Amino acid sequence: MSEAVLGVRGGATRGRRISIGPALLAAALSVGACVVAAAAPAGAAPTVIPVYGTSELDSIACMSSTYCIAVGVNDYVLIDNGTDGGANQLPGLQLDAVACPTSANCYAVGDAPGSTTNGVIVPFVYGEEMTPITVPGTVNLAAISCTPDTTACVAVGNGYNPGPPGTFFATVVNLAGGSPSGSVQ
Repeated sequence: MSEAVLGVRGGATRGRRISIGPALLAAALSVGACVVAAAAPAGAAPTVIPVYGTSELDSIACMSSTYCIAVGVNDYVLIDNGTDGGANQLPGLQLDAVACPTSANCYAVGDAPGSTTNGVIVPFVYGEEMTPITVPGTVNLAAISCTPDTTACVAVGNGYNPGPPGTFFATVVNLAGGSPSGSVQ
């Protein structure tokens, strides 16, 4: 059994990784910490390692037992055998969630702060970011879930109708092959 490694988003430990056991993972996520790697063998002493070059990491998904990707505000980090590969910049994007349905494909979702018209999907192939895809009719995409071993995913978030009157609404976006398909619901 291995332990999960957390990055805490506030206080003196902001931007650092802290090893915890998997039983604490759900509780840690519910209080605002974010996972940045899967590493340390069970029973190993907790380690705190700075993740330089990141401002905030909000979600992580693993393509294998040793290779993961963490996403957040303006950047993402690849984790290989518990070692971060440094921050990779995604200026102007705030990514809220990531899912890796295959060992080759991951999809991150979020928005472009300052834009009130489109949520965004960022495909990753073998850890390399591809061109972000804007999704008209959405303001933000906040979560994504994929069918394992396929590239079929569903992202959820919100949209905005400027009206009058202006109203927000929930959105569901289907992805097929990593691209939005059908209409925003």
